[in-house]
Amino acid sequence: PGTHFDFGKRIDPLLNSAAAAGIMWISRNFLEAPVMVFERKPDGLEVTQSDHDLIKLLAKPTPFYSGAVLMMALVTDLILDGNAYILKVRNGVGRLVELWWIPQGLIKPKGGDQDGGAFISHYEYRPGPGVVRYKPEDIVHVRFGLDPDNMRVGRSPLKSAIREIWTDDEAANFSASILRNLGVPGVIISPKDSMVSVTQDDIEAVKARWRSTFGGDNRGDVAVMTGPTDVKVLSFSPAQMDLSMLRGLPEERISALLGVPAAVIGFGTGIAQ
Repeated sequence: PGTHFDFGKRIDPLLNSAAAAGIMWISRNFLEAPVMVFERKPDGLEVTQSDHDLIKLLAKPTPFYSGAVLMMALVTDLILDGNAYILKVRNGVGRLVELWWIPQGLIKPKGGDQDGGAFISHYEYRPGPGVVRYKPEDIVHVRFGLDPDNMRVGRSPLKSAIREIWTDDEAANFSASILRNLGVPGVIISPKDSMVSVTQDDIEAVKARWRSTFGGDNRGDVAVMTGPTDVKVLSFSPAQMDLSMLRGLPEERISALLGVPAAVIGFGTGIAQ
């Protein structure tokens, strides 16, 4: 709200260290809870079914990855987008034999008046140029609440932190750019005598000498100029480059939206408190 700049198109939460730290913490810890199946008896008593086929299937949902990998992918999608999808694969007699993760960006539920009025008539999967349609009974669709703009899908709480994620990205980019571009101190070197004529060759020679003297491991070395020279430093001091307060706000809001205290994830803002 209040801006025409589209922050959402310029971020990837998984490439933001603050968001990724929270997402990965939840994904790792989700696996600590074992999968269990219960049968509820007529008297209300729940009996554990330790040898149920679903437990075996979730332990090895496909020949190519384990149940832990499937669960981490689902949890990550659920946090990022508010939606996670599993494709059910059946054999020739209709028995469920495999469960495949479908990335949330490749599949969408469809329905409405154009599809006979059904709330969800099918799912459209777009792995490439073509479209594959799946019946609702062939897809497991896990939602985080409901999106008021489209009640067929969920909505991630991280969508409320888009600007904070962008701000943290820009602060990281700014610090990295300063260190990359000003590993050689940012300075203006000029002769004290304004009447001195300086050629382009002289300029390039001074620049090369300055870089070789102060670049890389030579930072902080001593330079001796052969004539009266003004050197004006333009680079930032460590104190001026301190963006900890600016980066602390995204940490706090991202951890709050994920529902994990900042100290638990290891954020400095949480540890400081």
